[in-house]
Amino acid sequence: MCVTGAERAIEVGCELRDDAAGEVAREAGARELRQRALQMSETTRSALWIEPLGWTKHYAVAWADEGRFLHAHAQVGDTMASPAAGAAPYYAGLPNIDLFGLADAEIAKHGVYNGSRPGHQRFAALDYVLSRRPTYILFDECAVAWQGWVWADSGYVCVEARTPSSFGGDVRLTFLVDRARAEELAQEGAVRILGTE
Repeated sequence: MCVTGAERAIEVGCELRDDAAGEVAREAGARELRQRALQMSETTRSALWIEPLGWTKHYAVAWADEGRFLHAHAQVGDTMASPAAGAAPYYAGLPNIDLFGLADAEIAKHGVYNGSRPGHQRFAALDYVLSRRPTYILFDECAVAWQGWVWADSGYVCVEARTPSSFGGDVRLTFLVDRARAEELAQEGAVRILGTE
């Protein structure tokens, strides 16, 4: 027996009918998917360690804002490393080290094991990232990542920037930047270097 709604479209062996009942079921499924696409939390996905669709959509927009900021301030030769290998690198237009290894064979094969969450099973080893020397290293909150890490000893500083948000107003960004490049950006007024107060 076929189920209704969004599950109907993905159930193995369940054929969608062309009659009126089938059309009603397809519409109900589409409506359910549109509603799910706005949810910031969803227990069925959370139980599998998969981000809800609304969360993914929200952060894709936020990461696009971060990418636009980098694009506006990038210089020839700048590179980046990001765990979110979609919107931020796309809008930045910079070569990117995909920290989860989806687009980096070295990380995919030899990265640090990071669990079984789809697309997040491996993470770049610190020595690999440092050997590539990206100009920018994006974290959700570098001030947290900064604690107990060797970034400062490796020539990086945590910076804060403000940039227009697609949601209205400004958004606060924090990320790691090569120290020399961060000092240039700070002189331009584009960033504030954290931890120097």
